[in-house]
Amino acid sequence: MFYDQNIVDQIQALLRLSSVTRLETALQYFLQEHRFGYYFFILNTSPSLTTPRPITLHNLPKHWYRFYQKDDLMQNDPVVQYALHQALPIDWRHLMENGLYNSGEQRRVMTLRADHGLRAGCTVPLSSGVRLFSWLSL
Repeated sequence: MFYDQNIVDQIQALLRLSSVTRLETALQYFLQEHRFGYYFFILNTSPSLTTPRPITLHNLPKHWYRFYQKDDLMQNDPVVQYALHQALPIDWRHLMENGLYNSGEQRRVMTLRADHGLRAGCTVPLSSGVRLFSWLSL
């Protein structure tokens, strides 16, 4: 797999895996190796703007993921907005210090995330753009 690579190379190698099964295996290894509790990975390669079909893998708490989906929190999630428009990894604490990602609704999403047990994390944009995007949050 990628056992001899540094952490950045390991994350970037995720995009080169050829199947969802291999991706899931690599993510599980990565979590164990670096002692991360949760992850969220998304990859969208659909050329359609109206019907994107992203691949989403995660081990987020079920109650949080259902709540997030039901309340359509993605629309105001500063993590999502950052990952779609930036290229560098960011710690969520630093994200919330950035005025571009610190509106009232964005703070609300981060507070709800923390209330559901996801108090700290980082997001690594792997590619960005309207039609092609991917990121990993840990």
